[in-house]
Amino acid sequence: MLFPKPYSEILSTDELIKKAKEIVQFHSGVFIGIRKGKEIGWETNTLPETEESEGLQYPEAEIEIRPFDTSYFEIYGMDIIIGNKIKSSFM
Repeated sequence: MLFPKPYSEILSTDELIKKAKEIVQFHSGVFIGIRKGKEIGWETNTLPETEESEGLQYPEAEIEIRPFDTSYFEIYGMDIIIGNKIKSSFM
């Protein structure tokens, strides 16, 4: 199992891509991007969920990616520069 705990710390985009390539199908989950170096005290009873209402669920998040069945995902964030970079990858 690649993600054995309710949350896993992945320190780089390359590491996330490598792990995600090994996944055949995501059932649910939320990937949270937080500024490098920021310490977070995770509480397993307050982790974000895939099928919540729109918008960022975690107050420290810069970006949240919610995959649904590997064929659809939602991306939420407050930084327009990051948003434009992601959009440009799909145009």
